[in-house]
Amino acid sequence: MDACRILTITSSSWRAYNPAQLVLESSGFVFEHLFLEELSSGTRGRFGSRKLAAYTSKEPVMRIRETVDRFRPDIIHLSPGRASTLATLRAMAGNRKTPILLEHGAIDGLNILNPIDHATFFNRRIAKLIVPTRAVVNSWLRRPGFQRLIGPDRCAVLPIPVEVPEPISQKRKQAIRRELGLPESGFIVGTVCTVRAIKNLPFVAEVISKMPFSPLFAVVGSGKESELGQLREAGGQSVRLLGRIPDAWKMMGAFDLFVTPTRLPGESFGIAPAEAMSQGVPVLTMNFGGTAEIIEHGVSGLALPMDHTAWALAILDLAQDAQRLDAMGEAARERISRHFSAKVVARDLQPAFQRQRLEPGAGDGGIQAQSRGGVIEAAGRQRGAGRVHAGRQPAPQIYLPGN
Repeated sequence: MDACRILTITSSSWRAYNPAQLVLESSGFVFEHLFLEELSSGTRGRFGSRKLAAYTSKEPVMRIRETVDRFRPDIIHLSPGRASTLATLRAMAGNRKTPILLEHGAIDGLNILNPIDHATFFNRRIAKLIVPTRAVVNSWLRRPGFQRLIGPDRCAVLPIPVEVPEPISQKRKQAIRRELGLPESGFIVGTVCTVRAIKNLPFVAEVISKMPFSPLFAVVGSGKESELGQLREAGGQSVRLLGRIPDAWKMMGAFDLFVTPTRLPGESFGIAPAEAMSQGVPVLTMNFGGTAEIIEHGVSGLALPMDHTAWALAILDLAQDAQRLDAMGEAARERISRHFSAKVVARDLQPAFQRQRLEPGAGDGGIQAQSRGGVIEAAGRQRGAGRVHAGRQPAPQIYLPGN
C-alpha cells in the first residue's frame, strides 16, 4: 500500500497535533501543511464585517483546491476554525470521497442555533470531530439536540501531545525562582493562564491567603486590570503577579504545586497543567472538565470539588508531606510520558488515519467514542471526577486509549 497522504489545514501558526504528526512522518506517512494566513489576520473593519469577510473569502478556497489537486491527499485534517472549515468544505464541494477530520479544542463553544455551526461542525461531510478529552463530548451530549447532531460515533477522543523534558534539578529550580523574583525556599503554588473570570483564580488566592503558614501564589499570565485587581484583593500579600512570560512552560518546575480551579464546564484539556506535570509538578484541579481526566486522582494530582475547605486541606497536606509531594510529582511526569507524549498520541492516531483511508467515515477503532448507557466518567476513573448526569436522555460512555 502506498504511503498515507494527509493534508493539514490551519489558520493558526500553532498546530496541536504537530508533534505526533512528526512521529508519523518518520514512519512513512506523508504530510503537507497549508497555513491560511489570510484567515489568521482577518480584515479591517468591525468584528462582524471581519467575520463575514473571512467566511466568504474566495482566496483560501482557491488555495485549498490547488493544493488538493497537486498533493492528492487521502485525508484532510483541519485544525479548529470556522472560516478555514467553511473554505475547505467549499473547496471540496465536488469531492465526496476524501474524508475530512476536524479538531475542536474548546469545551462547549458550539451553538445549535448558529447556522455557521450547522455548516461546519454539524455538517455530515465532516467524517470525524477530533476532541482532546471526553469532557468535550460530555458537554455536547448533555445539551438538548446535540446527541442527534453530534453522536459519539462522530467523535474521536485524542489527547493533545505534550513534550516531556529532562527532569529539573533542585539547583535549577532555585535558579528559576531567582530569575522570577521568588524566594528560593518556601512553598509556592503556581498557575499559568490568561487571567479571566472563568479561570476562577480568586478562589485559590483566597484559600492561600488564609492558610496557617505562608505559601505564595505565583500567577504567570496577563489579564484585564479589573481581573487582576480582584485577584490582588482576594489574595493580598500572598499573590505574586508575574505577568506574561514567553515559553512559560520552561519555568513551571519552579512551582511545588500547580493549580487550575477553572469554573464549570472546566477546561477542554489543560495544556498548562499537563506541561507542569511533565516537569514533575503535581496538579490540583476541579473534579470536572478535561484536566480531571489528565491527572490520576490521589496519584499524580487531586481532583477536588469547588470547596474552600477541601482545597485548603489538600494544599496544607501536600506542603507538610514532602515525601508525598515528591511521589505525586514523579507520578505526574510518568503519567504524561506514558499517556500523553507525542509517540503515544501518534500510536493512537496512526490506526485512525489508516482506517479513514480505507473506509472513509468509518469508526476509528481505538480512539472512537463508544456509546454505552449511564454516566460519563473521566479517564482517571476517580470517584466523582468528570461525572455528568445526562438527565432523561441516556448518556454515552466515552473511552480514551491508554488508561
